Formats: sequence, structure tokens, C-alpha cells
Amino acid sequence: MYTCPTITVQSPSEPKLHLTDSTPIAEYLDANFAGPKVFPPGSKAAQHLFITHIQQHLFQNLRPLIIGITPNILDSRTREYYEPNRAGVYGCELKDLWPAGPEREARWQTVKKDFDAVAALYDKNEEGGGIYFIGSGPTYADILLVAILLWTKAVPTDRDGPNVNIIWDIIKEWNNGKWVKMVDSFKDYLRVI
Repeated sequence: MYTCPTITVQSPSEPKLHLTDSTPIAEYLDANFAGPKVFPPGSKAAQHLFITHIQQHLFQNLRPLIIGITPNILDSRTREYYEPNRAGVYGCELKDLWPAGPEREARWQTVKKDFDAVAALYDKNEEGGGIYFIGSGPTYADILLVAILLWTKAVPTDRDGPNVNIIWDIIKEWNNGKWVKMVDSFKDYLRVI
């Protein structure tokens, strides 16, 4: 069971419901509340297929680069938990997930191919201007991808110099600036209330 994100829903006529993980929460909210839908009618299967692709390819290849430097933005208490936990998952020290030289370049080439494939899919949606997966507004698939992009923006490497955000600095240049446009299209949704 995940602990974040989690929601608990209780209504007078229904038993208490605990939901964890982003996708079931989004599906529940879409089905039970009015407002714009992140799963527009007829899009759920296509979005789940796309999300699976993102998780199994793009994120799978990008994640070790991000996880290896995420401790740079954590406070000391969180870092004490995060570093050994993630090192156990990957079977190495986190600093070793950020390779040097030809190994880093090979990893970046793989990640670039993944982003190129995703960009080609987005370009097929003319209605969304190439920055939305389905239709002319954000869907759950877009939210997932923007969350990954925001993570890359939040994590400076500090291993290549003070406050160098090498991951986002590389990604934002790809695909004619598509990823910058996508993140910018979410600015109205990224307010902290």
C-alpha cells in the first residue's frame, strides 16, 4: 500500500473508502465529481496504454538519472530515509546511478529516443497543438508526463556545478521546445492553495 497520495472518502450512504496511488484516485474523482474530466469519455483505454508505455520506457530509463540526484533537494531527515531505501531498490549507492562519460551519454541517447517517440504521439493530436495527448485540454496522461518533467526541473545535480539542473536543461531543448510548452500549459493548474 502506498502512503502518498491517499484519499479517504466517506459519505452518509456509503462505507469509508480509502484510495491510494494517483490513477485510482483520478478515476474515482472523475467518476464522482462534476467538472472537467481527466479521462474524457472514450479515452480511458488509450490513456492507460500510453501511461503504461511512459512507465515502461521513458520513465524506466529516465528514473535512475533523477533518483540518483534527488537527495540534492531533500532535507537531512528525508535524505536519511530516501538514500538507503532507494539504494536498496537499485542495489548500488545513489551516486552510482549518475554515470560518467560514455555510459552517461548512452543513457541520454536512450532517454532521447523515448522522448522522441512520445513527441511523435503528441504531434498526432492536432487539436491539442502537440502538447495535449487527447483533445484540446489536459488529460491524466498529460498530468503524468508533466509530473515527470516537473521532477526533472526540481532536481539540480550539484555534481556538475552549483545549482546546475542538467536533466531539465537537456530535456527542454529536445523536440523543438515541446516539453517547455507542455509544462507552461499547466501553469494555471500548479498553484498552491
